[in-house]
Amino acid sequence: MRGAPLPTWDESRANAHYGPVLRLAEIVLRNMSAEAGLGRQRVASFVVNMATVFEDFVSVALREALSGVPGRTEGQYECLLDEPDGTRRPRVRMFADVVHVVDGKPVAMFDAKYKASSWSGYPNADQYQMLAYCTALGVRWAWLVYADAGPVRVRKVQNVNVEIAEFPLDLSREPKELLADLAKLAGMAVPSQGSGYPYRLPV
Repeated sequence: MRGAPLPTWDESRANAHYGPVLRLAEIVLRNMSAEAGLGRQRVASFVVNMATVFEDFVSVALREALSGVPGRTEGQYECLLDEPDGTRRPRVRMFADVVHVVDGKPVAMFDAKYKASSWSGYPNADQYQMLAYCTALGVRWAWLVYADAGPVRVRKVQNVNVEIAEFPLDLSREPKELLADLAKLAGMAVPSQGSGYPYRLPV
């Protein structure tokens, strides 16, 4: 019935083979929206937040690519921008898309942006955001992964030891090629050996 809550279900050995289809059906039903317009036909549209899809894809691919190096890779890594000021006022919380941590210390961070890179004329807010992450985490390198084609660009921030790399990911390529690109990025950002941080991009 329209507007009724989705029926619940539990995965079991009997229905395990239907699991992926049922989960996909839940996503479709939760994200359906009505289309308004002239005519007698009713059509439901399926809305996908591509920014979230892109971020999730990049996060999972980087986590898998970094699984063989020392440390651990965390998504939506929480950090605080400001120091305690002795009051009960809340501090500024931030969440980086992907952070690789070695011996309890962040060594590389990544942020996925479902848009063209700054080379294409976008504002500089992304670089401000990465600088804030690097400062709060004590990380020298930040990697902006854009849904775009083109060369890698590295920006050395003035007066601080921070470099922000813009890494384009051309979504017109095959999935296996995208995974290979992200594996290459992981190898550049976090060396396979436990030493060598920070790593300088060979461009």
